[in-house]
Amino acid sequence: MVKRIIKILIIICYGIGITSLAFSAEPKLRWEASINEVIGYRVYYGVTQDNFPFMIDVGNATECPISIFKLKEGVPYYFVVRSYNNATSESVDSNVIEYIIEYSSSGDDQTPPLPPKNLTIRTQANPV
Repeated sequence: MVKRIIKILIIICYGIGITSLAFSAEPKLRWEASINEVIGYRVYYGVTQDNFPFMIDVGNATECPISIFKLKEGVPYYFVVRSYNNATSESVDSNVIEYIIEYSSSGDDQTPPLPPKNLTIRTQANPV
């Protein structure tokens, strides 16, 4: 599917930070700055491609870590960015981008296991 690109290109990228010689990667939303004069950007998001009920104002930054959104694992979220030049004047939506936080492998997966298969009753007369 071809996504429309208006003024802001959003891409998911991984910022690499070095702390105590260890690498950590955190996904970030990143977009190109608007060519107009703007005061800042607002990131809107939700769980459908056409409704973004949640918003975070990121000021004049052109990227933000995914972690600020407090997303649930395994749920598809959709994001758009709007630039603004005063409290009430916003641009139209950027292109829409989808992001899903994968389930962690830390052992705290809340997904139930698959059920056992081939349940039977065994009696003396019918050993199978």
